[in-house]
Amino acid sequence: MASQIVVVLSLRFGLAFVLLRAGVPKVLDANRFRRSVDDYAILPAALMSPVALAVPLVEVAAAVTLLGGVELRWTAIVVVALLMTYSLAIALNLARGRRISCGCSALEKGNVEISWRSIVRNCGLAAAAGAVARWPAQPLALVPGVSDRYDSSAWISEALAWLTIVGSLLLTWLLVREPLRAIRVLRALRR
Repeated sequence: MASQIVVVLSLRFGLAFVLLRAGVPKVLDANRFRRSVDDYAILPAALMSPVALAVPLVEVAAAVTLLGGVELRWTAIVVVALLMTYSLAIALNLARGRRISCGCSALEKGNVEISWRSIVRNCGLAAAAGAVARWPAQPLALVPGVSDRYDSSAWISEALAWLTIVGSLLLTWLLVREPLRAIRVLRALRR
């Protein structure tokens, strides 16, 4: 039990660090991040600015709530949704044969291009977030027990957490084992 708490706390604080490292530079250089969002060529023009503004704020807010230990299950589920959305956007652009900057963090030196490795990394982070959702360790929480107080929907977060963990690990395995097949499937879906 104690080792589980240590593992989940490590995942919680590790995710918070990753989100802060990604979100803060995007907030500070909003124009650069907006160009990155535009480069993905997925969203209509009317949504570019709102999404480019919202994503870094959600990343920073999720990091702060993970650090504070507030609403850990729901925060972790939001993090999973973000990471899976990023993975889908990257996969769509890879299937199109595009080589663009990932827009992961303004701290990156030069342009870090999207790759299957980016998707694998995101799936690993999503699995970590799924573990935080499944076992939300409350030690070091600013308001201990707040996640459990309103937990009438615990079975929903439990199911989503397990679905996230299994789905992320399966997607990672598929992408590592059979990247060419994944590209063909994505291309077939695009048609």
